[in-house]
Amino acid sequence: MASGQPFSEDEKQFIRDNSGKMSNGMIAQELGKRFPQDNNGYRSWRSVRSFVYREAGKSLTLTIRVRAETVQKARTAGLTMEEILQVAREAVEHQLKQAGKF
Repeated sequence: MASGQPFSEDEKQFIRDNSGKMSNGMIAQELGKRFPQDNNGYRSWRSVRSFVYREAGKSLTLTIRVRAETVQKARTAGLTMEEILQVAREAVEHQLKQAGKF
C-alpha cells in the first residue's frame, strides 16, 4: 500500500541522484530506510517510476486492452488501428476527467 504522502525534497534529491544507477524498486526500498519520517517507512517502485517520468517530462505508457470483437467491429465499420487507439485514449481521458483526476 502506498503512503499517499508527497515526496520530500530529500527523497526527490535521492531519486535524482540514483535514477539510472539503481532500479526503481531499489530506490523505493532505500527511501523507506533512509527517510522513514517522510514516508512512514515505505515507498512503492511505482511512485518512484512516476516521479522519474515526470522529472524527465515523459508520460507513463499504459496498456489498454480492447476486446478482439470490438476491434473487429471497428474495422468492419472502416476504422484504422490508429483511429481505434485514439478512441481508446479518449475513453481513458474521459474516465479520468469523470473521476476528477485529469
